[in-house]
Amino acid sequence: MMRPIRHAGGHVLAGLIALGLVLMTITATSWAHPHEDESLFAAYKKEFAYLEAQKKALEDRLQKLEKRERAQVGGAKGELDALQGRLLSLQTEADRLSDTLAEVERNADGMGEGGEAVATTVEQANATFEKWNRKVDIPEADGKKEYAKAVSALFDTGTELLEEHSSVRSKQGEFFLPDGTKTEGQIVMVGNVAAYGVADKAAGALAPAGNGRLKLWKKDASKSARALANGENPGVVQAFLFESLEKAVEEQKEKTWLDIVNSGGVIAWVIVGLGLLGLLLVVGRVFILWRAGANTRGLIAQAGKLVVAGDVEGAKRLCENANGSAARVLARTLSHLDVDPAKCDREELEDVVAESILHELPTLERFGSAILVFAAVAPLLGLLGTVTGMISTFDIITEFGTGDPKLLSGGISEALVTTQLGLIVAIPLLLIGNVLKGWAGNITTHMERGALRLMNLARLERQGEPDSEGEKPKLEKVEMPEATEYLGAV
Repeated sequence: MMRPIRHAGGHVLAGLIALGLVLMTITATSWAHPHEDESLFAAYKKEFAYLEAQKKALEDRLQKLEKRERAQVGGAKGELDALQGRLLSLQTEADRLSDTLAEVERNADGMGEGGEAVATTVEQANATFEKWNRKVDIPEADGKKEYAKAVSALFDTGTELLEEHSSVRSKQGEFFLPDGTKTEGQIVMVGNVAAYGVADKAAGALAPAGNGRLKLWKKDASKSARALANGENPGVVQAFLFESLEKAVEEQKEKTWLDIVNSGGVIAWVIVGLGLLGLLLVVGRVFILWRAGANTRGLIAQAGKLVVAGDVEGAKRLCENANGSAARVLARTLSHLDVDPAKCDREELEDVVAESILHELPTLERFGSAILVFAAVAPLLGLLGTVTGMISTFDIITEFGTGDPKLLSGGISEALVTTQLGLIVAIPLLLIGNVLKGWAGNITTHMERGALRLMNLARLERQGEPDSEGEKPKLEKVEMPEATEYLGAV
């Protein structure tokens, strides 16, 4: 479209150049030939007029071409915009149709999966009903009406079975006795979750024996069974509930303490041995403390009376003939009071008392540290058993997987039982050990108090010093705890 415009402009330019050349030629010629000037000028003037007309025609043509070109470009732009709008609408429609197609495909897939699920459910239901002799003929799925009728029949059959198995019904049948013999009798079914058997030899609750058979459960439920068989209301019934008669149920053996310890392995036996040894030490320590503090209160009272009476030697013999740590401490104290107390340094007497008490401390503290050590070691052994059991469990999982829980029960039992036994041993030993430690400390305190009491009474008696009220000191009862009193207070 632009090519004609270019050619027209070229013609105009060429004409102007030619006109300039002509004018130059005319000028040169007029200067050279003055006589021919007028005729030649007229010819060129005519030519110039022709060129001017030609130029104007070309300019008009150029304007028309430009105008037509602008009109064509505007029309083309409008047509292009229209085509772009149509393309956009077509793309939108194509996207919508694509989404619709995808949704239709999903619905079709879902309908296919739903149909497969319905078919599977129908087959499973029919297989279940077949066990109760209620099988329903299921046609091919292509026959939609017949298939729908069969499915409806399955629902009706299921409703009938549900009503039948949710009631109490009685029938004649066979079941096994606890000794394994088979007997005939009346079987009372309570829905499909419990059963009772009544025969001449025995009666009671029935449990699954496998393959649809029943056996008499060992726990006594004869009253409930006979009441239901006679159509009576037994009130509270003892029943064995089950889900299916196809799998036999075995009575679980009650675990003894020996079974529990064996399930914990070697570490469990170590903990039990530690606990028994700790118990022996506790008994020994209780006996030692009981002897150490036995009759301490009466002994101090009697010795005090003799000291106040001036018979220090008699008080000494009394303490030497008695048993116990307190008696030995008092005897050593009184042995240093045979001399004139006024000549005895009080600090020396106190050192004698302290030395006597220190001499008795090993006896009072015997087995105490061992008991507390056992209390601390027992839970650590339980933790060791836990770690060992879990390692064993993970080894089994690595080798055999997690398909059979029975394979994992050994390691788990070892992990849990050892922890349990460790705590069972540690808690009592820790409590009893601290109680006995406090008892020993209380005995030590009262021994020291009793010895200092006798020492003060002897010094006051021999020096004849009155008390603050002008009277000689009187013997007061010194409260000394007995073993049973201390334990009861704790």
